[in-house]
Amino acid sequence: AFKVVLLDPLKHTDKVYQICSEPSVSDADIAEVYSELLGRKLHVIYLNEKERKDLMTLAYGKLDDAMMETLLDMFREFEKGAFTADNSWDGLKVLTGKDGRTFRTYAKEQVAAKWKPIPLPW
Repeated sequence: AFKVVLLDPLKHTDKVYQICSEPSVSDADIAEVYSELLGRKLHVIYLNEKERKDLMTLAYGKLDDAMMETLLDMFREFEKGAFTADNSWDGLKVLTGKDGRTFRTYAKEQVAAKWKPIPLPW
């Protein structure tokens, strides 16, 4: 959808599109779908703020205070449901002419394209 807008930005001046997914998908829903697709049980683990900082430092190296706070704010907002949407998917259809996909469909595509089963040691 973003590509369509960027290819002809003047056509979309002063327009707002609601682009969202199926009704909200929880962390538990995501773990359940990937557990089923990968054939092994995945669990949701919630990190406290210190654990998040440690994980981001491990993943990205030393971040300046402003960047770290921005990332932590994103997690806080996510936990409050700020990025969920139970609205129409019409914006995607209007922009691309294609219907939206469910999370399950997206996950199946990702697993089929990229993931290989990892043999378990037991």
